[in-house]
Amino acid sequence: SLQTVAELDNFQLDAVQVIEVSSEGESGTMNQTVTSKKDGKNEYIKSTNDMGTGEMEAWYVDETFYGILSIGKVYAEIPYEKYVEKYMPKGATAEGALMNIPSDWFVDVKFTKVSDNEYYLEFIVSGEEYKEYMNGALNNMVNGIENISYKVYFNGEGTLGSIVTTFEMEIMGVTASVTSTSTISNIGTTQITAPETDESWQNLTGKM
Repeated sequence: SLQTVAELDNFQLDAVQVIEVSSEGESGTMNQTVTSKKDGKNEYIKSTNDMGTGEMEAWYVDETFYGILSIGKVYAEIPYEKYVEKYMPKGATAEGALMNIPSDWFVDVKFTKVSDNEYYLEFIVSGEEYKEYMNGALNNMVNGIENISYKVYFNGEGTLGSIVTTFEMEIMGVTASVTSTSTISNIGTTQITAPETDESWQNLTGKM
């Protein structure tokens, strides 16, 4: 079933993340939602949280990137091959990375029957290799990942339900414990269209 997920080229993935952060004796909890869509070569992602920090919305449509980011509204023409090489291979999120994790990274694989209509596949992914994986998208800011626990839920017909990941990492001196629950929907029906732009959008073609 993981192979089936890896082969999907049209779907929507919604993730709810509970992130417990601690630094120098201070601690807090941030709730974050991430929606990502894929339609062939076109992609969309939106991230929001209850602290209002680091929120973003981005599109990649017809070899053009559009982003509503902390620096403002930007767009840039980027050939697909360059986009894949620079922005896609490492997986910006645990859910995105799941699509391409090599099977030999899985350890302690277990299959559990919850009921006649609910099962889950549970496994651990190497933290050290995963750290390198994450750093490709996060500019080498990630440290301290031990192992990542995955639970992938299915119903009795084998249809994928939710994906639950838990792991701890350190980013720029802040320790974050992350629990992320993802669901995949709209398989084969997802459509992505570019946002309308005006003079408030900055052209960064050749600078990204």
